[in-house]
Amino acid sequence: MALHNNLHVQDGLDKHTVLGDRRWLRTAHGNTDGVNANLVIDDTLKAEGTHREGNWIKSGLPVTFDEKTKTVKMWKKGAGDIYGFLYTDHRVVDFAGEFYETIPVAVLVHGMIYAQWLPVEVTDEDLKNTPLIQNTIL
Repeated sequence: MALHNNLHVQDGLDKHTVLGDRRWLRTAHGNTDGVNANLVIDDTLKAEGTHREGNWIKSGLPVTFDEKTKTVKMWKKGAGDIYGFLYTDHRVVDFAGEFYETIPVAVLVHGMIYAQWLPVEVTDEDLKNTPLIQNTIL
């Protein structure tokens, strides 16, 4: 179990940029309406895929809200409604190579996005129960 916090930058240990790719975020509208949450690092999130780049998960990752535990988890098609999107990239592996169990994240729950540039496929149908998120198709 990893115990140290991922909210600081340590030079020379990872070449990943903290600012990441935010093309999916159409405007700054709604940015101040985000929420803080704890993201559960489960097997779905640990698996290699377009949502990860090395030890980092990408911004724009859709998440669901678990009412019972008051945490967010990576959204999977058919596994509940999208609650929001991770606002920035987050490191999910500590410097010893172990996955964290949970990490604090900022979640965009209101705003305008380009779903075509999210790290995973999200359609307008997937967003039907997320009324405060508006998708724009180019």
